[in-house]
Amino acid sequence: MNLVVLIVDDELLIAEETSIGLELEGYQTLIAESAGEALDILATRPDVGVLVTDVRMPGVDGIALANQLLASRRNHDLLSVILMTGHAEDIPPKGVAACIAKPFSMSTLVKLVAQSISDVRTKRNNAIDELETSLLLL
Repeated sequence: MNLVVLIVDDELLIAEETSIGLELEGYQTLIAESAGEALDILATRPDVGVLVTDVRMPGVDGIALANQLLASRRNHDLLSVILMTGHAEDIPPKGVAACIAKPFSMSTLVKLVAQSISDVRTKRNNAIDELETSLLLL
């Protein structure tokens, strides 16, 4: 399964630029302009493996979104979270793969996304293998 990158930013131009940069590197992306829209997408898209989200957004911010997702995902649908922030005082929650300061270079984000996709793919495959092994033991 090809894993998709979901970009969440209330500033559509930044989300689109980020999406284009990742797509030029071969990644499939989706865009959400809010945490609520991101949750709607995630409810129907198990292929999302990486969430790249802005920290400061109206309503539910990126840190609250990350906390909710990291606490609620199961092993077979794990995802990696990369936070984008323009504020040095933003402290990423435990479990976040990376926090990248705006402005950032696309090459830096591409490296983080590549590593995150590799990690998520490995964890999901291990979870499936463990499930299959437990079913065989029944």
